Amino acid sequence: MKDRLFLGVILLAMTLLSHGDLRVSLEDQNRYILSQGMLYFEDSSNTHTINDILKYERNRWSLSSNSSSRSSFGYSNSTYWVHIPFAVEHSALWYVWLRYAPLDYVTFYWLKNGHVIDTYESGDAIPFSARQVHMPENVSHRFLEKGEEIDLYIKIKTQGSYRIPLEIHQSQSFESSTAELLTFQGIYYGVLAVMSVFNLVLFFITGIRSYFYYVFYVLASLFSRVSVDGTGFQFLWGNLPILNQWSIPVSFWLSSIAFLIFSYTFLNVNKASIRVRFYFLSLAFLGGVVGLCMPILSYQVFVPLVSLYATLVLFSMLTSSIVLTLSGYRYAGVFAIATMMSAIAFGLSTFESLGYYSDQTLMTYSYPIARIFEVLLFAVALGVRIRFLQERKNIAEKESILHRENSIKSIEQYKRLYESAMTGNFVLDEKGNIKSANSSFYELLGGKKSPNIQFYFERDISIVFKYGLTQEKFKITKEIKGNNGKWFSANIYKVNIDSETRYEGALVDISDRVEAQEVKYIAEKSKIQALQQLVVGVSHEINTPLGVMRTSSDFARELFSQLQNAVENNELTKSYLLEKLSASDEALKISERSLLRMINIIKSFKRVSIEQMSFDIEPLNLELIEEKLKYNSSIISMPINIKIKDESTRVINTFLEGILWVLDELLDNSFQYGENDMGVFIDFELSDKALFIHFYDKGIGVSDKDLPLILNPFFTTGRGTDQKLGLGLYQVQNIIVQLLHGTVHAYNNNGLNFDIIIPASLGQHS
Repeated sequence: MKDRLFLGVILLAMTLLSHGDLRVSLEDQNRYILSQGMLYFEDSSNTHTINDILKYERNRWSLSSNSSSRSSFGYSNSTYWVHIPFAVEHSALWYVWLRYAPLDYVTFYWLKNGHVIDTYESGDAIPFSARQVHMPENVSHRFLEKGEEIDLYIKIKTQGSYRIPLEIHQSQSFESSTAELLTFQGIYYGVLAVMSVFNLVLFFITGIRSYFYYVFYVLASLFSRVSVDGTGFQFLWGNLPILNQWSIPVSFWLSSIAFLIFSYTFLNVNKASIRVRFYFLSLAFLGGVVGLCMPILSYQVFVPLVSLYATLVLFSMLTSSIVLTLSGYRYAGVFAIATMMSAIAFGLSTFESLGYYSDQTLMTYSYPIARIFEVLLFAVALGVRIRFLQERKNIAEKESILHRENSIKSIEQYKRLYESAMTGNFVLDEKGNIKSANSSFYELLGGKKSPNIQFYFERDISIVFKYGLTQEKFKITKEIKGNNGKWFSANIYKVNIDSETRYEGALVDISDRVEAQEVKYIAEKSKIQALQQLVVGVSHEINTPLGVMRTSSDFARELFSQLQNAVENNELTKSYLLEKLSASDEALKISERSLLRMINIIKSFKRVSIEQMSFDIEPLNLELIEEKLKYNSSIISMPINIKIKDESTRVINTFLEGILWVLDELLDNSFQYGENDMGVFIDFELSDKALFIHFYDKGIGVSDKDLPLILNPFFTTGRGTDQKLGLGLYQVQNIIVQLLHGTVHAYNNNGLNFDIIIPASLGQHS
């Protein structure tokens, strides 16, 4: 096709040079481009008829030659006449094809020997049914005999851009060209329709608004295209040519607004800075103003205005997408490429409408192709954006899950820390009757329920309330022994609610602390005993400030309530206000002191960690470990069996003393909870990658309920007078995991088993 087109141009040029009257020689050639070499006349008065035009001599006409070919004359108020003389060298049905649909009035005058033999009207300002050839563009045809000399005059009047891309085809060439054009348009409209339906379905499935705005933009682009290429006039509003006056400007404006809305949501401009959002909202407001100007501005003014606005929108979105791309948002890069494609296509169309250049092939095929790629790229950008947002959502969910897991672990840690000292909250009346209490209160006191607080304690606590009745401000902390044998720290505060005196209190189980204090003076001072005392003390010291803080806050809240009542009843005096403020300040000071105290306790407690144990890296010597273990086993009088399998080909450096400490602790654990003659077995297997230790005994093992807890801190079945803190196996786990970067797993299998894996990558290898 390109070769034939090029040959036609050459033949046309040769014809123009060989005929003094500039007649186009219609030989056996399928297609001629008439825009190059046509005669045109600008009628600025808009009054000339065909008879007037025939009177003008050749020198009053302008010639569009090969060196300065023109098929676009921009916007004008004049009427244009085109004259093309033909010398028929081949008999055929010839079609004159003006390949631009948005022309208001087009009249074809066929002349022979200076006389008009046929007249046909076309254009989008007359009903479509009046056309000689039912095509979106303006077409006229006539059978021409060989030897005839025919003059074709075309009168063109329009409000829009004067584009006059003229071609003449033989019937076969015309049919093939129209079929090719229809196929291309079918693909173009099909792609846009499919993308619209597909993304509309995605919108209903996902609820993501960007898909809906994308469909809006594609449909607006589709409306713009059917308005420009005449397809809408041919198939939709053929009997309403008045709609053609508004379809193009409205569709251009609607496309710009749709693109602005789609880009605004796609690029998440609503999350940008205030100045950026203000700019784009101003751009939207400007688009509304342009739309309101449509009824009062002429077509020739409004279309360039909409083009200028569309250019501003494209430039703004292109700049924003490039900035986002450079900021690491991958989907914005695809959006930038699509916007660039749209800008290029729109720019070429605008330049041609203004008459700066003419290229009909480019506008017929390249512009729609660019729009297809633009629409597809926007769809791809949507997918990339959704994937990008999904990845960020997944990352956020993972972080949330990790945070929740860490929170759960922290809660579990505190639960384990407080499991021996739960707080029971209760409210009493003036006679010591229990008005309300939580479940922990009854659990701490043995599970039985009684209406009176006196039921639960060995000593008479009525004196507490007798003393409290005589005091305006009352709070007391007592250590009281319960009937179930446990010791409690009771914190009780007097409050007034609706002129009724009540006592709010909290119980903290301090049995471990009391028991530890009793045993402290008769037990040997060892590290484990000191650590146990520390844990019990920390447990009490943390719970006590917490209870004080809770009660202080309740007391302060009550004071503010009393002030509010005094204000509402107009009973507020300066002395009363100062008194309540002073009391509130004291409550806040108590809470602050309790909080600082708790922080200091926790900081001190954190120092008891593996970091305080000092070990040096040294070569791993399994024989030395075996010797030291057997020496220790002779002390604890427990038979120990050691098996060593060494497959390492190099010297491995590690914390040897740390491994010995772990094994000694496991041996001690077996000795404490097993029988002396039950036997302990340790299997060592060393490779270049890791040291595997299997430690097990022939004891009774651990109950299924306690097995998951044995490596937790403060877990022990021998708490109390046996001075068991439950930190030994926890320290074992700390050394293996934190110091040696290994793993430990405990399970029952004919006794308690431990599988320990220590990687060989620690330290330096030789």
